[in-house]
Amino acid sequence: QIWVVFKNITIFDAKLEALSEAIPIFEVGTKEIALHFVNEERPFELEYGCDESASFELNVIDTDVRVFDVTDLKYESVSKDCSFTITDMSDKSCNTRIENGSLVISDLKNDTTIKVKVKYNDVVEKEIQFVISVNHEMTEATCTKDGICTVCGTIGTEAKGHTEELVEGYAPTCTEKGFTDGKKCSVCNETLEGLEDIDATGHTEVAVEGYAPTCTEDGLSDGTVCSSCGTVMTPQKVISALGHDEEIIKGYPATCIQTGLSDGKRCKVCSTVFVLQEEIPKTSHLYASGDICVNCGLHAPVSGLSP
Repeated sequence: QIWVVFKNITIFDAKLEALSEAIPIFEVGTKEIALHFVNEERPFELEYGCDESASFELNVIDTDVRVFDVTDLKYESVSKDCSFTITDMSDKSCNTRIENGSLVISDLKNDTTIKVKVKYNDVVEKEIQFVISVNHEMTEATCTKDGICTVCGTIGTEAKGHTEELVEGYAPTCTEKGFTDGKKCSVCNETLEGLEDIDATGHTEVAVEGYAPTCTEDGLSDGTVCSSCGTVMTPQKVISALGHDEEIIKGYPATCIQTGLSDGKRCKVCSTVFVLQEEIPKTSHLYASGDICVNCGLHAPVSGLSP
């Protein structure tokens, strides 16, 4: 049986997994991990944080010829006749070297896929694939800012750019401002063009003429309103009715030659009559002596003649 042994792992909180449930994982301490290698077509996955300096050594042990205790990860020695050849590496920035029969991979900084061909005992040749992932604490990209890692500053998703939409402005009123036509971003709501404030116009006052009260009806004072929006600026106030102003209409007494009139009452403002004047009939002549009326001086009529 073939075992792949990782030694001197500097990624202390890394997660190393084989993508097959048939491959057991044994962790010893914090620096060595052994994986039972049975299917070279399935890659091993290694995840680590972006603030770590990632490196490890790779050995191969053939337990058919070596004593191997998976409990304590003890073995006589690694296969000294192993040879390692990197057949493919997606990120060329990390360092690789052969040291004491081990393949040493260090300075892992980016997501990397590594394919390694292992030859041991001058006959057996296997190919192993590693998928190494960097875990970043990425912020979400916005319209204007890239998504970056808050730990190491690596740029993840580039800024998306604004999504323009037209916005129709509207005219100001007497009391509220308006704004011009323009454009804004439908995602972040940032103003891109126009949409400038237009000051409120203010009220335009016009006079509203009142009217005087009468004896019986209320009046209204003058006021003002806005000719644009109809807002009342100066309210008109009710002026109470004045009430009638009575005066006496003098009559005159009746005499023996003409009728008279009684006194009456009326309003001297509006001339409304309260007490009508009534006609007083003529009085009779008064003949004291002879045939002359003492009141009017007329002669008494001659008998048989018309007066």
